[in-house]
Amino acid sequence: MDAHATCLAIQKKIQELLKPGELPSRIFEQIYDEIIVPESFESNFMGFGGNQVRFLGHGIGLVIDEFPALSKKDRLSAQRKYGNSCGAEKRD
Repeated sequence: MDAHATCLAIQKKIQELLKPGELPSRIFEQIYDEIIVPESFESNFMGFGGNQVRFLGHGIGLVIDEFPALSKKDRLSAQRKYGNSCGAEKRD
């Protein structure tokens, strides 16, 4: 596994899937199922050990971390509920 190539593949897939009205949970689950698991990337995905976070990105607004979160738990449409921008996380 090439971690850098895997991270680039994740970012590319987020760009493809992040469209108005799409469910953040669907984006997270699709990337997890199609990239993270097949690449055996779960153990260090979005951090190490107890520092792992369970989301791919979050909204950008008046504060640095806003809704929606690109996570398994956010099941409301980003456009319908929030109408704001999202950024994909990059964790080194």
